[in-house]
Amino acid sequence: MTIYAGPGTLRQIEEGSHNFYCRTVRAVEGAGWSVDLREDDLGAYALEAHYGGYALYHMSSPPHEKALVCRRTYVGAFWRVEKRSQRWAWPIAHQPFDPETVPQGPANWFFNFWKKRLFADAPPVGDDGFILIPLQGSVFDQRDFQAASPLEMIGATLAQSTLPILVTMHPKAPLSPQSEAALLALAEREKRITIHRGGSIEALPRCSFVVTQYSSVALLGYFFEKPAVLFAEIDFQHIAGSVPRDGLAEAFASVRQKRDFARYLFWFLKLNSLNAGNEAFEENLLAKFREHGWPI
Repeated sequence: MTIYAGPGTLRQIEEGSHNFYCRTVRAVEGAGWSVDLREDDLGAYALEAHYGGYALYHMSSPPHEKALVCRRTYVGAFWRVEKRSQRWAWPIAHQPFDPETVPQGPANWFFNFWKKRLFADAPPVGDDGFILIPLQGSVFDQRDFQAASPLEMIGATLAQSTLPILVTMHPKAPLSPQSEAALLALAEREKRITIHRGGSIEALPRCSFVVTQYSSVALLGYFFEKPAVLFAEIDFQHIAGSVPRDGLAEAFASVRQKRDFARYLFWFLKLNSLNAGNEAFEENLLAKFREHGWPI
């Protein structure tokens, strides 16, 4: 098997400091396979597409049927290994979630453990009467799995609710000058909009609900029992109001519905992903490889 990743990740693997990949290497070598490490660049991608060996990519689209992709599942040591890189196309995205099949006691323990671990310094949970909209990039773009552009999403939120809106910018995806100018112009016209650079996580405990395309902030908001309205398809859309799935009015109306956030997070993370911190990780990973057709 060849692992393709960026130079920083490869350095961590060689140093033995990347838990997921180091345990992946041990699992594969323990099963009798050898492992090569290569930088994920265009040349290597083209070569792999031509020769078609067993390969694992970090976030990049697999170039052939023997290649798989791995991505962190937003929280802690939880990962997924899939045939496609698009989260909204993963089987989990369309798998039915039935809270009655999830044990309440273990779900509550899991929820409280991870909430404390992730947000030990968070302010008390409350509702200060505002909508949180975390942005992720250009405000003009609308991809085929999105129901509207981010700018249109903000406009739709203004029309669907009378609450103030806090718009935050992604710290690792700065807006272009054109996007920022359009956003500032909208905020100048609509006095209910406040714009902050960063600060999404800090605002989560006090917002009424989250509106976003597919930002992981919405999933993290479940730890504060905050409903979400999503304007794009994504793998954690099950208990959110989804504009592509439900339509605009119904998606916003759903924020008033009661949800079992603890059971959902337990189901999504514990029961349906690979935990690289778990004793059985190697066994579970090899089973996942076999599920995808690898003879390992």
